[in-house]
Amino acid sequence: MNRSGSDRQTLIIGAGLAGLSAAYHLKTSYALFEKDSEIGGMARSAQKDGYIFDYDGHLLHFRNEYAFNLVSELLNGNMAPHKRNSWIYSKGAFTRYPFQANFYGLPKSVVKDCLMGLIKARIPSVPPLNSNGNFENWIMKTFGEGIANHFMLPYNRKFWTIEPRDMTCEWLDGFVPVPNLEDTVTGAISDNTKPYGYNSRFWYPVKGGISEL
Repeated sequence: MNRSGSDRQTLIIGAGLAGLSAAYHLKTSYALFEKDSEIGGMARSAQKDGYIFDYDGHLLHFRNEYAFNLVSELLNGNMAPHKRNSWIYSKGAFTRYPFQANFYGLPKSVVKDCLMGLIKARIPSVPPLNSNGNFENWIMKTFGEGIANHFMLPYNRKFWTIEPRDMTCEWLDGFVPVPNLEDTVTGAISDNTKPYGYNSRFWYPVKGGISEL
């Protein structure tokens, strides 16, 4: 797809959300190339037996009024707010997300490991993101051995498919919740419903999946 014009100077590779947004906001002529037969990149949806499946997880979070108004206009009202309701199954029990703030229901030995490791790690303070070199070191120094070994390390190995020690820390800010010690203790002895993280609330299309965007 392209915007006609002999003075075309800008080439956009990929018609995912980033490419489409660049084309939408560009004030000069452009050519947009996409290898697939459909636009949207990973922000696409497919229908199977009457059900809609997204290719990947895309929830809508807005950092400013302009982005909210733009998406609302593009979707023509086809979006609604939601509260996250995420749970983790481990050690034979379901616990609320995020794991590092919710040990309630786990075996007592696991709760003890996680709490003691966290207390030791928090003395004297939470380390800054750029002080530890890699993601694994940051996990160990921020949450301690218990949370690291019982959840954070195995989960992130599975999620990213590489070793956390091979990952840097620049991306972490705002994406990995770091509850304070009081909240973590509360989540160890009771069902803690306090929301954590940037995605505790989000918007999503009412119909059609994320490809509606």
